Amino acid sequence: MKKNAYIEEKRRHDVVSSMAKKLATPDQTMVFSEAKKRSHKLTLIASSVVFIVIMIVVGVTYTLKGSTGGPEGVSVQVNSPVQKITDVYHREEISVEQYSMLLTDVLVRYDSLPEHYRVEAPLIDPEEIYQKLARVWPLVDVEIRNTILKDIPQLESRL
Repeated sequence: MKKNAYIEEKRRHDVVSSMAKKLATPDQTMVFSEAKKRSHKLTLIASSVVFIVIMIVVGVTYTLKGSTGGPEGVSVQVNSPVQKITDVYHREEISVEQYSMLLTDVLVRYDSLPEHYRVEAPLIDPEEIYQKLARVWPLVDVEIRNTILKDIPQLESRL
């Protein structure tokens, strides 16, 4: 009987030892599960940061372009009288003659420009105005052309 008692004692010792080891080291599935949760949180945070950065870049780019046509109900402030005039012309709210005269006014007599085209600190590039006038020049009435050339004689060499 001693032999059987020794075997049972040995088994009990192995079982207790095995249980002690399991209690001493954490379950690997739990460690993996926690790491997976942490990884998921980091991925979510990184995705959110990337999304926010993209939205900021798009917003800044859209604002710097000076576009007046945003999503419905949203208007972006334009800091260029030339852009305001061009937008109105492209919407066909003014004729080509009015467009060319307004561009001339921006360059020659800004104070006579209608109030709704003026801006507080205008960004005026004469080259841009010359290019815009050159594009529509063939469409402009001869009388208006002569008037513009009197105001901007250097335009003739650029056409």
